[in-house]
Amino acid sequence: MRKDDWRATSATSWWIAASVSKTFIAVQDPFHEMDYGLICLVARDHRKAAYQSMDPIAPPKEREQTAVDSEALAKQIPRYHVVLLDDEDHTYEYVIEMLMRLFRHGRETAWKMAWEVDHRGRSIVYTTNKEQAEHKRSQIQSYGADRRLSGSKGSMSAVVEKAD
Repeated sequence: MRKDDWRATSATSWWIAASVSKTFIAVQDPFHEMDYGLICLVARDHRKAAYQSMDPIAPPKEREQTAVDSEALAKQIPRYHVVLLDDEDHTYEYVIEMLMRLFRHGRETAWKMAWEVDHRGRSIVYTTNKEQAEHKRSQIQSYGADRRLSGSKGSMSAVVEKAD
């Protein structure tokens, strides 16, 4: 065997690697991929040996989650509303379809929001952080014209307002 040659043999469920030129033999359990028990440090004259025990590596401790007060969190991260504004260029079906696609609202919730926009002139459709609110507003504004109405000139209007 050459000086740098490694050999691996299988003995039941243990894997043993030995090196002639190196000064150790490692015993490892392949099913757990962890070193167990014993590493034998072999002296160069192969007559003296020292044994050192090894502890298995423990998994990292899980971080404790503390209860967070929602009011304290709201003070740390300001919330913003995405407000959908009324116009006469879009149908209920268009508004419901848009709210279901962009915000994943259910049909009933989307219908209630469409009714609120039609009767009150505006509806809060989403509340989140400022960056996400601005992104959702731009999605509304780029959704496109209502194909159901020939007079529809473009997307609906929306604004971002700070939640109080």
